[in-house]
Amino acid sequence: MQDKLEAKISDWLRTQGYPLEMKVASALRKEDFFCQPKPILHRPRTGTSREIDVIATKGDNVGFFRGGSRN
Repeated sequence: MQDKLEAKISDWLRTQGYPLEMKVASALRKEDFFCQPKPILHRPRTGTSREIDVIATKGDNVGFFRGGSRN
């Protein structure tokens, strides 16, 4: 019974993109980025929320943070 459940969970994870998200976060951490996997973004104007795959930030020598570009 436990083996079947583990197989179902493993199959589901492979189809959801989760392994890729974790690989990306791991690669970013190796480059000294702070990664926050699966944060929730709240949208006050619409009152909705959604999950983001990964947010990564990196500090500079002065201590300020810079994020990705806003295009």
